[in-house]
Amino acid sequence: MHAERGLAGATSTSDDARMIVLAELRYTRPLDEVLAHVDAHRAYLRSLQEQALLVLSGPLEPRTGGVLILSVDNLAHAEKLSFDDPFFRAAVAEYTFREWRPVVGAELAVAWENARMAKER
Repeated sequence: MHAERGLAGATSTSDDARMIVLAELRYTRPLDEVLAHVDAHRAYLRSLQEQALLVLSGPLEPRTGGVLILSVDNLAHAEKLSFDDPFFRAAVAEYTFREWRPVVGAELAVAWENARMAKER
């Protein structure tokens, strides 16, 4: 598991501030072993989405891993979430985390964050 800090560091500036984190999963086992855990993995991702922590997710092509876009407090929060992922628990994938600062299309991230905050109220 690897974490990389963005320009602003890994902590948020207010209680409501979240950072966008790009989490890349790389499969460490053959695809048939990974697919044995895909239903549990996707159920876990849906639970993150319900908590407004997961923005988008999906596999890469070719099937060597996947990408998650998370809205979290900091990089440590993203790493902690990965520990409960069935892929991580089954040791079929490893994660790399990077803070991501959208520029083009950033208004979509702002709209998603506003919807998340409204949902929490």
